[in-house]
Amino acid sequence: FRVSSFPKLNFFRKLLWQLNSKKIEKIICPTRETMKLLIEKKVFPQEKIIFIEDPVIEISKISTLRNEEIPNILKNKKFILSIGRLSKQKNFKLLINFFEDEAKKDENLFLVIAGEGEKRKSLESIIVNKKIKDKVFLLGYKKNIHNLLKNCYCFILSSLWEDPGFVLIEAAANNAIIISSDCKSGPKEILDNGKGGFLFNSNNLSSLQMSYDLFKKSNKEEIFSLKYNSKKKALYYSKFRHFKKLNQFLIKAR
Repeated sequence: FRVSSFPKLNFFRKLLWQLNSKKIEKIICPTRETMKLLIEKKVFPQEKIIFIEDPVIEISKISTLRNEEIPNILKNKKFILSIGRLSKQKNFKLLINFFEDEAKKDENLFLVIAGEGEKRKSLESIIVNKKIKDKVFLLGYKKNIHNLLKNCYCFILSSLWEDPGFVLIEAAANNAIIISSDCKSGPKEILDNGKGGFLFNSNNLSSLQMSYDLFKKSNKEEIFSLKYNSKKKALYYSKFRHFKKLNQFLIKAR
């Protein structure tokens, strides 16, 4: 049984899982935070719960996709990048509010958001009202985001929650410097509590600004260390590594 995200353990779900526990050989969690929750709430016997990183990236495919040309409107531009569905979860309103102030300090800076969703019209309205329409690009859904990640100034994840945050893994695999909300569940683990990127308090504008300022003040050695650590972590989420871990479990279960 695979738990695909940080679960909301309402009474019905907890009861249903407990009633079926005897029929389940193992429970696979995508993050240690989710695994800890299930153990603390005693939803399943602890010995049945295991952690296996999700299969997110294929290194060979990324190597090809990241070298595709980016859209012409972004060429030779310095841009902050964010990726995700235009929804409440991704909290792009916070990111736009942050960018409004930052754009006043750096006239060469742009904001790029790749994704589509139900919040597009409201986000467009916010952008127009703030008079930054010429500085913010809502690209819509992009099949290839690896070339954007390769060329961005930094990647910012502003989410209210994640499960566990696949785009952080993709950003790390493309050597992007990462600034992320410390929301549940995943970013802290993927960024190794700040060793692989900058973490800010979830839904906190001043904390995001502080993390961005720390990024700008960091020297080359510090940036290299963050990129190295996050990429090293991202490799745990490769499809090949996931297959090896899952195969080891299946062999033991026979």
